[in-house]
Amino acid sequence: MSILLAGYATATYGAGVGTDGAIQMSTAGNLLQGKGLVDFTGSPFVRWPPLYPILLAALSRLTGLDTFMVGWYLNVLLLGLIVWLGGALLYQCFSDEPLWAFLGSLVIASSVSLLSVIANIGTDPLFTALMLLFLLMANRYLATGGRWSWVGMALLACLASLQRLPGVTLIATGAILIFYTNRKNITRGILQGALFSVLTFLPLAAWLVLYNYLQNRTLAGGYLFVNTVPFFNLQNSLQKIVHWFVPYFVSAHVPPSLIVGLPVLALLLVSRRQDWMRWGNRLFHPPVLSSLILTGLYYTFIILTINSVDTKFPLYDRYYIVILAPLLVLIFATVQELVIFRVKQRPNLARLVILIVFALWLIYPVFSVYKYVRLTRVEGDVTYNLYNTRALHQSNIVRVLQEIGKEDGQTIYSNYQAAAWFYTRENVSESPRGSILEKINVENLLKTYQGWPWDKPGYLVWFLPNDYKHVLGPQNLARLAELELIYKDKDGEVYRVRPR
Repeated sequence: MSILLAGYATATYGAGVGTDGAIQMSTAGNLLQGKGLVDFTGSPFVRWPPLYPILLAALSRLTGLDTFMVGWYLNVLLLGLIVWLGGALLYQCFSDEPLWAFLGSLVIASSVSLLSVIANIGTDPLFTALMLLFLLMANRYLATGGRWSWVGMALLACLASLQRLPGVTLIATGAILIFYTNRKNITRGILQGALFSVLTFLPLAAWLVLYNYLQNRTLAGGYLFVNTVPFFNLQNSLQKIVHWFVPYFVSAHVPPSLIVGLPVLALLLVSRRQDWMRWGNRLFHPPVLSSLILTGLYYTFIILTINSVDTKFPLYDRYYIVILAPLLVLIFATVQELVIFRVKQRPNLARLVILIVFALWLIYPVFSVYKYVRLTRVEGDVTYNLYNTRALHQSNIVRVLQEIGKEDGQTIYSNYQAAAWFYTRENVSESPRGSILEKINVENLLKTYQGWPWDKPGYLVWFLPNDYKHVLGPQNLARLAELELIYKDKDGEVYRVRPR
């Protein structure tokens, strides 16, 4: 059902495309053409680990499909896998009460935040699936201590770290769980944990050092720890997570700390010492332990490293939605031990109350999904999607761009480079621009780009309205090169560009 829903929602235009997704797809396309790990501008692929574009390229070669189609179909299939894996994790953690697995699967399947992430080309869906597989394998290792479970954890942690940098939290989680399993022999636990960490981190370290640093003089593309305000991220993330369970018109007006704090205060007032001991025993012992550690480490990593500007938009929660399933494990464990256990003499009544409350709550996410799907069918995804939209598909500027793209050997410049690549599938040359993280200095950029476009005449496709204020516009570019206006309408302008 989830696969059909994702396919239906994206059927009109396909998956959404943002700048990050365009970089991933264009890098995969350049790999297929033998150009190496470079994006649509020819810049080296250094901002993320390389697994995703390599996977897109491999699947594209295997199926004969365009990298965009591969990424779209892969995400649709991954939604079904994520719902199944989330339910399996919950069942593994609550085998004594399967009702939680059933309810948790419905929460995951009805998450509009997860659906919107699935509806866009990006690394998050595959990373989420790898994380859930890791937790299932980790719980198996905690139960058996088997060698193959150890190997499975190592492989999944390694793949996750090559998918996204926060995958290092899986490596740290695995090391902690290995030490926990061997805690009666501290030396063995330390050695096993260290061996696990080294082996799983080695491929990522090789990528960061040999490719990023030695070849391109950067470790993480210059974006890690940039414009990071941990306290803001903490407040902002809490509001987004609360929004998964509470309508936005409530969480936007009631402080999230109050929404979370009132139930916690109520539990503090009514719970006894033995209740908290039972709750702690549930959380800090397998199989819930692995979800507790990974959720804490991943959440801390994101709060301390991500660009706070990226998270200021109310619905931009893709960094956090990956922990939905393990977070449900912790929430359900708390409810079971601190609330349901108090009425254990009447378990059937407790289950009935839970089902009634859940059925009423389910109206909120189901209605949200309905609104999202209805809008996405008409406009394209409305959260992370910048370029695969109805407005651009119907714009004349895109038609002109596509005609230019058919000309052999033409160089294309644009303020929206990712859009120019997506609608032509041709690499785009870089036009004068500053860092997106800094205020533009026009005079310095004019000096830096003196002589542009050098020996590469072509076309400048200028999309309107322009939200990229760090890019030099036609008025300033005319001080560097000869610009001849050949097309103009409300959607943009096209100039023929020649060196002076």
